[in-house]
Amino acid sequence: MRGNFNNLMKQAQAMQANMEKAQAEIANIEVTGESGGGMVKVMMSGRHEVKRVQSLQLPPGMKLRF
Repeated sequence: MRGNFNNLMKQAQAMQANMEKAQAEIANIEVTGESGGGMVKVMMSGRHEVKRVQSLQLPPGMKLRF
């Protein structure tokens, strides 16, 4: 019985270490989303932190169509 508990604890510790590693890898991922045909772009980290927002201005005389 004691051996099963020790084995279970080792598995839980290994799982926790794997989760921490996965979270660190996700934190380093950067994703970019865009809308309006590229008129607005947002770059975010894997932790949902906004890293950059880019908004292009329309050239004079150009109008958006909805």
